[in-house]
This record gives sequence, structure tokens and C-alpha cells, in this order.
Amino acid sequence: MLRWILFLALLSPAQSQAGLFKIIDRNYGTAAAYQSEIDPAFDALEASVNALLPAADNATFMGSMADNANLAGASNMANYGSPIRLFEAGVHGGLSVQAERAPTGDSVPLNTVGGIGAQATARLGMRLSHFTDGWGPLDFERAWLYFGLFTFDYSKDVTTFRFGSASLYFQYRLLEPSSIWAGALKWNGLNFGTGLRYVNLRVNISQPVSESVTESTTSMPGNPDITATYNGTVNAGAEVTALTMPLEVSVSARVAYVLTFFGGLGTDITIGKAKSIASLNGPVTITESSGTYGTMSGTAILDLGDEGSPRTVGG
Repeated sequence: MLRWILFLALLSPAQSQAGLFKIIDRNYGTAAAYQSEIDPAFDALEASVNALLPAADNATFMGSMADNANLAGASNMANYGSPIRLFEAGVHGGLSVQAERAPTGDSVPLNTVGGIGAQATARLGMRLSHFTDGWGPLDFERAWLYFGLFTFDYSKDVTTFRFGSASLYFQYRLLEPSSIWAGALKWNGLNFGTGLRYVNLRVNISQPVSESVTESTTSMPGNPDITATYNGTVNAGAEVTALTMPLEVSVSARVAYVLTFFGGLGTDITIGKAKSIASLNGPVTITESSGTYGTMSGTAILDLGDEGSPRTVGG
């Protein structure tokens, strides 16, 4: 479906001006008069930690998580290829990642991720003519109904997914198939489909961090080196719930009896939200080489924003 073109567009650079990791309540000890000399060490530590984390700011991260959760299940609802004669059953999945650059192979570095989502469904589809000939103007020889249901927990490296989904989808063939060359090339007709899909997805990226930066000063007595350090674990993620109604038209073609290609147009009408999952442990500490300015410290926070909503409505 063309909605995957939108997925590729999401590979454009994510906004990352502010970063998710911030240091507040900065305590300068007995060196409060030299705040402007010490702040560069705090700022450099912020930048160093943010370089390890998902590349988004708090204004975009939650919305990106909701978008990717929605996109991951976009093609799981129906069979868009050759029409089924009796019924079909199978498991289908999808992964959607917003990144600053396209992934290579099966690896996406965490520090390029702006949002991530995954979905799967166990799907059962059947031709409705097995139950009745039709309803009103609808000929059920041209109609299919699909049910989907799935729950799953998955962890890999530093990323954990927990998701559940349920879907109901109605597909109707508007134009009949045709073929040439004894069926070697077959057009499978034009289909319209709509339904409902409910998704609950919890994603958590747990990133151990051990970062230290040192800044030299020339305007403090003794010209000390200022070192800022953070050692701890960053948990960044979201819990997404969404209810989506797709409106789609699709076509497919079978080539040489065994290969089937499909495409189409679709729009998703979605309501839902993403709530942030954010936590830190470990202190921010400041030391200076002269040993004359006492204890300096700061409080680290992870600012993901409170909530976001799916913004992808086109396909």
C-alpha cells in the first residue's frame, strides 16, 4: 500500500535540537560566582548523553512513537494479493522505525531512532458466500471478512515490546479479475476495504550510560579542569493505545502463476494517544582539579513530554 511511502518519508531527519536528557537544579557549591565557567561542563555532558539516546526532542518523541505504532500494523488486516477461495489463517507482523538515516541490514542504531513501533496479528479470513449469498446489493461471492487477534512480549538487546491487537476487516471486490496468456498474467480485480483495528503497544528502550566530559577554564582561580559525569540507566519509551479505521482500495496481479504483486491507496482515521515511559537512575556529579570549590552536582531528568497522538492519517 502507498502508506509505506509515508513510512519511507519518516526516514527523513528527526528533530533533535533539544534532546531528551536534561540537567536541572544545578548546584555550584562554593563556586556559584563562576556559574558561567561551570555550565559548559553541564551542557557538554547533556550533549554527550543525548548522543546515545533516541534522536528526538520532547516536542516530537511521543507523537513519533504513536505514529510508528500505527504504521507497524497497517498491512496486517487483510489479504491484498490473490483472493482466497475458502479461508486463510496465518500470522502477520510489521515494524516501523523513524530514523535520521535509513537502516543498513537489520540494524538500526538507537541514537538515530526518533520513534519505533511493532505489531503482529494472528489473522483468519473467509469468503462470506459460505454463509449466505448476499445482503441487499452486496454479492457475497465478492466479499471477505477478516479477524485478527494477538498478544506478545518481546525483548532484544536494550529494547522491549509488549503489544496486543484486535481487528475486524471487510473487503469487497468492486471490479472482477481478468487474465491473459492462459492465466500466466492475471489481474485480480479492484478491492475496497474498511474495518477497525485496536492496538495497545508498550515500548521501552533501556540504555545504560556512563559518560564523562572535561572542560578547561582560564578565568577561575587556579584554572581548574571541570569534569561532569553521569553513570546510570535511561529508560525511554511510550505506551500507545489507538483505534484505527482504514479506508482502502487495492489491486494485485499474479505473474507466471506463482508471483503476486499488490498496491493501492489508503487513509487511516485514527484516535489514540501515547503516554510517556521515562525514568533515570544515577547521579550527575561535577569535580574540579584544584579541589577548592566544594561539591557541585545536578539533577538529571528525562523529558519526553506527557502525551502525544498519532498524526499519520494518509496512506
